[in-house]
Amino acid sequence: MDINLTTVNPWGLSNREYQVIELCAQGLKNEQIANKLGISVTTVSTHLNNVYQKFGISCDPRDVRVLSVLMFINKESIL
Repeated sequence: MDINLTTVNPWGLSNREYQVIELCAQGLKNEQIANKLGISVTTVSTHLNNVYQKFGISCDPRDVRVLSVLMFINKESIL
């Protein structure tokens, strides 16, 4: 999963943050994301919290899932 962030990420997210929200948008739970990326569940939570802060949204996983879906819709319109 190698993403060219200069094209699809005007939000200032790190590669890993983007990967986490991409998997989140696919409906994976934190444990599944951790297993897929080879990181701990705590690290997944940290990346999600960083995304929350960057977008100024509440720490509600449903917010990030909605946000990630919107980002991928936007990505598709760019490509």
